[in-house]
Amino acid sequence: MPQRFSVSGARGRYGDGMDPRQALDLAAAFAQLLDDGPVILGRDTRWTSPVLRRSVIAALTGCGRRVIDIGVVTTPTTQLAVEWREAAGGVMLTASHNPVDWNGLKFIARGGTFLNDTDFRRLKAIFDEDDQRWATHDEVGIRLRWDHAVERHLDATLRLIDVKRIAAEELLVAVDCCGGAGGVIIPRLLDRLGVRHLDLGCRTDGVFTRDPEPLAANLDELRKLTAESEAVLGLAYDSDVDRLALVGENGEPLGEERTLQLATLAVLEAHGEPGAKVACNLSTSRCLEDIVLRHGGELLRAPVGEINVVEAIRDNGCLIGGEGNGGVIYPALHLGRDAIIATALILEQLARSGRAPGEILAEYPAYTIIKEKRPVPDASALERAYAALRERYPTAETDERDGLRLAWEDSWLQLRPSGTEPVVRIFAEAPDQVAARELIAATNEALQ
Repeated sequence: MPQRFSVSGARGRYGDGMDPRQALDLAAAFAQLLDDGPVILGRDTRWTSPVLRRSVIAALTGCGRRVIDIGVVTTPTTQLAVEWREAAGGVMLTASHNPVDWNGLKFIARGGTFLNDTDFRRLKAIFDEDDQRWATHDEVGIRLRWDHAVERHLDATLRLIDVKRIAAEELLVAVDCCGGAGGVIIPRLLDRLGVRHLDLGCRTDGVFTRDPEPLAANLDELRKLTAESEAVLGLAYDSDVDRLALVGENGEPLGEERTLQLATLAVLEAHGEPGAKVACNLSTSRCLEDIVLRHGGELLRAPVGEINVVEAIRDNGCLIGGEGNGGVIYPALHLGRDAIIATALILEQLARSGRAPGEILAEYPAYTIIKEKRPVPDASALERAYAALRERYPTAETDERDGLRLAWEDSWLQLRPSGTEPVVRIFAEAPDQVAARELIAATNEALQ
């Protein structure tokens, strides 16, 4: 199986889409793209990450780059390190939410954001054409260590949070880091916030304790722990900690959509004013729009992909933004999905309100959102499906920036090819399960 490319980088199954040679060629291509300066290198806990790390270091130093290796860290920590060290760019070794046998390289531009579409196309062209240029013997780079990135990330996060208010509530939460990089920072964050925590999967030995995608189906242990301990909240992370999903006080999954909703509430109630702007992607729940509108704000939507939401936030001066997959972007800290700041914001919201998350969210209209995926059809079949859906729903508001999205006042559907897996994704949201299922069924029918 070939690599899967997206605007954040490339990933694949180790030995079948991603291996040391491919990592070397990708990193060497990335080196050609950058202007002068060092390159930050971080990695998650996957057993294959140390192997790929050696290839990436060889490629970058072989191209004359100075590599600042920050060890096992989260993706947002790596993004922040690029900004702090004024680096030319960064590489994060991770396959994020993909299974443990996958790995990949996320590429970070100067300033700490992912590559934009133009730069990513340039990177892909260099890689495809095998156009890497190596340094002469007297120009090769070196590798340096920097062990303070995690601590600095914590310090920067806590400066934006009312730590005393959270600590005064003596909250208890359950935590599931899945064996990923969250183990190096989440327990420390909670300790500094004065929050008691019961931990699952917080070791960083590379043994994943569940599928790293924080979907409800993968969170049975966290659900049980949250309910039995009477914790106010369960926190579930993917392997590189750019996504956070929530379990409610009764052990029932709140889902990854609720993450951005609660974080947005926290920011709007603490810092919002009439006309405040929030950005999300086209696949994010309608409930976020209800929250933003109730607080007198405006919701902007962008195509799926972190950099697309980042550009919407940056170009429109948004207060907060993110994606319905559990990714929160808080520009007061940095322009990247960051489950560390998301965690702190949500705990601040619980402390400020004195209520459990389910009680807070019950104030807003309830929707049913269904997310499915299926193998990619050929391109012509996908185009036929788009045409069939447009014909079936001629009165819907149409958005074709990212696959096809059809929307009505209280419901929507979207069909789009994934950038990280060999699948197409189908999303539908409506006020009830029956209506959402009807939209999913119509989309599947169009794909036949």
